Order: sequence, then C-alpha cells, then structure tokens
Amino acid sequence: MNSSNLSKTTEIKTKEIKTRLFICLVLVACLTTCLTSCGQEDRPDKSVKKKEKKPARLISQDSADKFLFDNPKRTLKEAKKLYLKPSPKRDKWQDYRRATKKAYFADDYNSAILLATETIQLNPNCAEAYTLRAKARYDSLEGDDKTLLADLEKAIELGTTSDDTYNLISRMYDKIGKPEKAVAALTKGISLTEDPKHLYRVRAGLYCSMGQNEKAVEDYNHLLKVNPRYSRIYAHRGQLYEGMGKNEEALEDYRKAALYDNGKAAVRVTPIALNLRIDLLKKMGRHKEAIRDLNELLKANPYEDELLRKRGDSYAALKKYKEALNDFNKAIEYEPDYARTAYESRSKIYKILGKDELAAKDMQTAKRIKTTPAEKPIY
Repeated sequence: MNSSNLSKTTEIKTKEIKTRLFICLVLVACLTTCLTSCGQEDRPDKSVKKKEKKPARLISQDSADKFLFDNPKRTLKEAKKLYLKPSPKRDKWQDYRRATKKAYFADDYNSAILLATETIQLNPNCAEAYTLRAKARYDSLEGDDKTLLADLEKAIELGTTSDDTYNLISRMYDKIGKPEKAVAALTKGISLTEDPKHLYRVRAGLYCSMGQNEKAVEDYNHLLKVNPRYSRIYAHRGQLYEGMGKNEEALEDYRKAALYDNGKAAVRVTPIALNLRIDLLKKMGRHKEAIRDLNELLKANPYEDELLRKRGDSYAALKKYKEALNDFNKAIEYEPDYARTAYESRSKIYKILGKDELAAKDMQTAKRIKTTPAEKPIY
C-alpha cells in the first residue's frame, strides 16, 4: 500500500471510530436520562399545565475524542505487568488468556491484542484467543476486514461454541456484501452454541434485509416458542408482519409486545409497541381504537406532544373537531419549537370550521418554524 492510500485509510478509520464512539456515548447519556426519569415515582400535578424542561446536555465531539485517544498504546511488557497474574496451577497460555480477557473487558484493546497474540503463540489451538483478538481489533478498528475474518474463521475451525464468534463473523460477512455466508455462519452457530437466542435474532434481521421474510418469521416463531412472553420479539415480528401486509397479525403482535413488557430493560418496549400499533390503526382508518391506545399512553405521558398530536389527528378524522383542537393546542403549548405539524393540523381544523383568519395565521407560523428540526433530538 503506498503512502497516500495508507493516509487515506487511516483517516477513514479515525473518522469511523470517532463516529462509533460518539454515538455510543450519546446513547449512554440517553439511557441514563431514561433510567433517572423512570425512577421518579411522583406523578406531575395535574393542575400544572406545563412541565418544567431542562436543556439537554449533549456530549461534545471533543469529549468523545479525549475518551478515545487517551487510551494508551501499551507495549507487551506493560500489558503483562498490568494484567498477567501467573499461577502454578495453570498452564502459561491459560494465564495469558485470562490476562487477555481482563484487558478486553477493561476496554484496553491494544493490550488485549498483544496478550491474545502471546496466547496463540503458546497454544495455537486456543479458539477463544482468536475470538478475543478479533473482537479487540474490531472494537479498536485495528486490522482490516481480512485480518478479522482470518481470526474468526480460525476460531470456528477450532470448534468454538462462543456465540460472540458467530455473531461477529456474520456482521463482517454482511459488511463485505456476503449475506449468504453470514447466514451460513449464524446457522452453524445456532447448532453449536449453548444459548443461540441472540443468533436467531441476528439471522432473522439478515433474512429481512435479504427479502426472505418467511424465513425471518420462522426464526421469530422459534424464539417465541421458547419464550412466549418475549416482548421485544413480538415487536420485531409485528413490524415484519406489517411490512408483509399482514396488518391484523401485526396489531396482535404489537399488543402482546406491550402486554409482556416487564419493565426491566433500560428501554421500555410498551411505548414503542403501542406507537407502532397506533400508527397502523390510523393507516387502517380505525381511529377509535387508536384513540383508546393513545389514552393509555397519555396517562403515563400527559405532556408528550407527539401523542397529543396523533390523538388530535384521529379526533379530526372522526370529525370531533373540539377534541382535536384541544389536543393540538396542548401539543403547541408543550413543545412550541417542534410544533410545525401541530400548527398545520390545527390550521386545517380552523379552515373546516370557517375560521380562515386563524387558519392562515397558523400556516404562517408553521412556515416560520419549518427550518427547525422536524423531530425532537433523542438526547
């Protein structure tokens, strides 16, 4: 590789790792906010019309860069000093394997790569070392796709039963445009690993991307047979059914996804599933059912402007203009900076009611805020 190509590859990798880490840090901030708000048991005072909003704190790109590039490049001697704890009861390669795992789970990927390489030199048949080295290279973006695949393929050749190996190699195959090989790897992993639940989910997603929807449904069916209360899978299968035009099946899956959500996950399934169900009901013209589901969501989220706007749309479709205006008014009050759609919907109601001046005023306001984001930021 000449110097210009090497420079270009390095620049691309740097941008990729910065972007991936930046997104991860933002998502961590989101989940932290969700968990904090979920822990608040006091409900808002119904007499208070507007909830107090604090400006969101966004993790800066500088913080992401600092987090990334403060991770030092250690020598093998330094890595050994930090992580290697020899024991007379274990073979030397086992000590190095343990050290590799410690380094990897400490996010010290450079040390993990060095220690995994030492493990492999001491025991070339250690499948776990190949997987750990591949994972460390993947997470640090060190090494090219060919190098990563070579490690993962060697681990499989040595008979690994780690679902991590099959999951990562399927992602690599999919990345380089070989989805059939990705599916084959996942299928082999499903037959060998102790708990292939995650591999079924990944394979179902691959089948969807390949347009093999019936096979994806089979994988989701298997997961639900093993665990009939698997909330997230009902939501996934519901989306698949909806894409296949099986709306009744989709509606039922969304209902079950909300019903079986145990609330233990950082991201709740219930609001996601009910929103999907509501949108589908509206598309099917079943606005009364949509309003019923929206009422349930609004009990827990009375200030959620998007839910109010959706309910307003359904009321408008049923020609219940007074109720529709009430919801649009609240949506605008609670989130005026993101109320373009609410202003447009309210304008249509005013037009129907013959209030042309108010309708025109709302449309002008909607045009003024059209340059603001169409959706609220997630962080």
